[in-house]
Amino acid sequence: AKASFSMATRPSVVTWLKDLKADEGTPIRGGNFWTPVAGATEVDDSGVVLLCPKSQTDNIFVDAASFIAVAGNGEYLAPPPKRKDNVINVPKEQVEMEIYSKVRKGRDGDSCQTVRVTVTETAASGSSIVQHIQGQFADGV
Repeated sequence: AKASFSMATRPSVVTWLKDLKADEGTPIRGGNFWTPVAGATEVDDSGVVLLCPKSQTDNIFVDAASFIAVAGNGEYLAPPPKRKDNVINVPKEQVEMEIYSKVRKGRDGDSCQTVRVTVTETAASGSSIVQHIQGQFADGV
């Protein structure tokens, strides 16, 4: 008997959406022409994603994007994304953070914050704000 510990490859957001819609009976044609621009652009992200034809990405302007995240997981930091071609670089001056709540009870020296992150005048993704949050709070998301 042979054992394999390799993980199955993760689909892109567009591939996942195409598969989902095909299973529902409404196939999407031309998936190679679409790209995620902002929001939940990675498979591990959750929330809304902005998809657009690849040929039209220069015509998209995102006024603002807001994200809610929880910072405080015992200082386990998420590594930077492996694929650099998909990373949206968000300048620090366009990121605004607001703490919604803080939990300390029962967390012995490891508080947990719910943070709202607003990015203005640029497209942003869940992956692109993680490093900003971890830098601000010196804790993982």
